[in-house]
Amino acid sequence: MPIMTKKKILILSPDTYDPTLPNFKDRYEMLSMEYDLHIITQSDSKFDGYKMGEATLHVIPSHGDYGIKANVRYVAQIVALGKRVGREHGIDIIISYDPLTLGLAGRLLKVILHAKLIIEVNGHLLIDGFLDKKGFKADLRKKLFSYFIRFCLNGTDLVKFLNHVQKAEWQSQIEHKEVVMFHDFVPTHVFSDTGNHNGNYLLFVGHPYYRKGVDILIKAFKQIAHFFPETKLFIVGHAWSEKKLYEAMAVGCNTIQFMKPLHYDGIMELFKNCTFCVLPSRSEAMGRVVLESMASAKPVIGSNVGGIPEYIQDGVTGLLFENENIDDLAAKMKLLLEDNELRERLGRHAYKKSHSDYSSEAYLGHFRSMIKMVSP
Repeated sequence: MPIMTKKKILILSPDTYDPTLPNFKDRYEMLSMEYDLHIITQSDSKFDGYKMGEATLHVIPSHGDYGIKANVRYVAQIVALGKRVGREHGIDIIISYDPLTLGLAGRLLKVILHAKLIIEVNGHLLIDGFLDKKGFKADLRKKLFSYFIRFCLNGTDLVKFLNHVQKAEWQSQIEHKEVVMFHDFVPTHVFSDTGNHNGNYLLFVGHPYYRKGVDILIKAFKQIAHFFPETKLFIVGHAWSEKKLYEAMAVGCNTIQFMKPLHYDGIMELFKNCTFCVLPSRSEAMGRVVLESMASAKPVIGSNVGGIPEYIQDGVTGLLFENENIDDLAAKMKLLLEDNELRERLGRHAYKKSHSDYSSEAYLGHFRSMIKMVSP
């Protein structure tokens, strides 16, 4: 019987603060059992060459610059490094995390390395960056975004989506492309049911605050806070430029606490001990926090937008509320805080579903099928 050689895959990943944490490392350790993996990301240079199982990390040092020139330079760095990796190891398939900066780099490397290209769409890209922007400049930028995304997607061999709304948004542009749809990797195996279903705080994790609907959450929580004086609302996320505005919204409710950003191990502890999680996003393709909360046996209240309804089963693993409806969100939070039996039942179903349908093994199965679709 002939020896099967591993497919050689180059993954273009977004910035990674600490690749030793399970949300990054565990994915590539698992995948490296079946594939020869090389990952390019922007991170601290000390992680260059870092091994995750048999997978190798190739680092472009973080520079902290933004803007068009910085992005052009970053694409050039990715292409140069990808070309070197391809020359040294040979690459069969390239996977780009998004159809923008990394998508352009992937499309260029596809030509250079004569490899297949998979582009992931991990957001509602024509919505996410424009929710709070109006006028001629915003409209022009949106048109340029649309053109650029189409250009990158037209060069791919397969497109991966997270939800059906994304697919509908781009269907007319990718009629002749292979398409798959499954969840992004979440290390559900590192979360557990602690048995603590009566914590004293609700949890929000995410950024940017406007896109994630933090103003909606604050207003809704203030409506019900006086009913539950011992219950806090923890708001966790990177929001340096937005924080003062949202702190002003919370004035008058001393049980709302803004917390500094935490690394993944700290976030895990917050999920384990919260009462439940809230994700009031105006735009959301999946919401990793949904799966992280479910994996901790905690229900989630989420807005009925984007991919959230595909990951929260209303009345089974969590509750959905009408997008931007403050009164509806307040009522759903009040219901879960008052009904311990409902909260525990939703949490049990959430735990079971997350550790089956969204487990690491389930992700590997989807990934394996995706690779077979483009394998030469």
